[in-house]
Amino acid sequence: MTKSHYFRSFLTAFSLSLVASPAAVGDGGPFPPHAGQPGSTAVALGDHRIVAWAERMVSVEWGEDLSEEWKAPERALGPASGNIVDVVSLGRGGRITYEMALPVIDRAGPDFAVFGNSHNDFFLELAFVEVSSDGEHFVRFPNSSLTKHPVPAFGSVDPTMIDGFAGKYRAGHAVPFDLADLRGEPGAEYLDFDDVRYIRLVDVVGGTDERFTSLPQSRDSEGRPVYDPFPTVASAGFDLDGIAVFHSELRAEPGPGGITLRWRAQPGASTRVLRSTDLREWSVYDTSPPAEAAEHLWLAPIGAEERVFFVVAPVW
Repeated sequence: MTKSHYFRSFLTAFSLSLVASPAAVGDGGPFPPHAGQPGSTAVALGDHRIVAWAERMVSVEWGEDLSEEWKAPERALGPASGNIVDVVSLGRGGRITYEMALPVIDRAGPDFAVFGNSHNDFFLELAFVEVSSDGEHFVRFPNSSLTKHPVPAFGSVDPTMIDGFAGKYRAGHAVPFDLADLRGEPGAEYLDFDDVRYIRLVDVVGGTDERFTSLPQSRDSEGRPVYDPFPTVASAGFDLDGIAVFHSELRAEPGPGGITLRWRAQPGASTRVLRSTDLREWSVYDTSPPAEAAEHLWLAPIGAEERVFFVVAPVW
């Protein structure tokens, strides 16, 4: 089947899910509502706090009911696109791990955010989020699912009934995660809160039916069953658009003729400095050779623009 055939199939599913989405969903629970509503925690694609993006996939275990066209980890590298088909799908029960060349550090507020691809505010395919400093010991973020009943393949999830999952918000909006929420959690003793290098997404198995899966249904931190659209096929499971970093060892220091960027990255990584004037269109401004030390310095001259933004993106 060609890519265009898959695209048409996706649009057919898109239409069906819109018909199946009830109009009065989104205010039944205690958690933040969908993007654009008062109290929502959704992070927009152009959020000024973003300083870096995931740039390297290190491992993947594809889940069930996943076509080859969606096994594309490179689509989640670098800045998220907000395009609902420019994503990598995990498959039912799948998992994928990215290494952050700029380590995430725990500071006030959310430290990173995960972008999914939901085409509306209620067709929410979910994933657990886990982090690690050493790539071996992972700690899962606390999560809650108060959805009481199974959700059919084109059904809806009330975002106010779920918390702590990637996929809670529509495409172009991310779920933020605060490393401080992991302090005291089982396994947190293995985390260096000033050097979190790995982020793993684990697809939620949102139902149980032996006709479609032999996997057990996922459960939240309190042991409750987690429901999300089930069973989806072809691009089953959570769909990842990108992972944005808010807090890392990246500092901007003003000086004569521009600013000096300082950051900590993996020794041996080359670094691309990306430039933008609107936080949407980015261009490669400079590329440094592989560095032997973890500390990087770079002078960014400022022109006549009213404002200009830089991010650094180390690559191996």
